[in-house]
Amino acid sequence: MNLELDDDLAGRLATRAENNGFDSTAEYTQTLLRTVLDEVDRFEDDSDVEERLEDLGYL
Repeated sequence: MNLELDDDLAGRLATRAENNGFDSTAEYTQTLLRTVLDEVDRFEDDSDVEERLEDLGYL
């Protein structure tokens, strides 16, 4: 997959990758995206649990 980024965003990613000890900007970006997606998945799972508890009358 190729992703086009504006110069500002690419620069910010490169700086953060270097500052955080990653070997490349691509490695840092993959880690960042994986982390964000894990958080989104966890949030969605929590929403499902809350809906179930409401359906059961606990909330």
